[in-house]
Amino acid sequence: MICHDNFAASFHNAAGADLVVNNSEWIRRDGEIVYARDPRGFLPRNGITVRPPAITEEYRTKSGDCATLVDFNSDWGGEPFLRTRSWRSGRARCGRAGKIGAWV
Repeated sequence: MICHDNFAASFHNAAGADLVVNNSEWIRRDGEIVYARDPRGFLPRNGITVRPPAITEEYRTKSGDCATLVDFNSDWGGEPFLRTRSWRSGRARCGRAGKIGAWV
């Protein structure tokens, strides 16, 4: 069973599975919270977290005026990003909120 999101239906569908493949640590943690409320038989027997590949050429951009972090949450580096100083003179930081995680 693949868990790509943290919707209740996804965790329900994965209940009791032999293997659950999560695409992030925060989805795995959310699943543990959900399954902690359920009877032991609902727990997936095994789990693994596999991050989807990111093909560099598909995400390459042109240099601009900002250092940018997309999906600005703590699991993906939002807090360290806020603590860093711009590493190039005159370069600002820009965080873009996505659709998942708690934003910092």
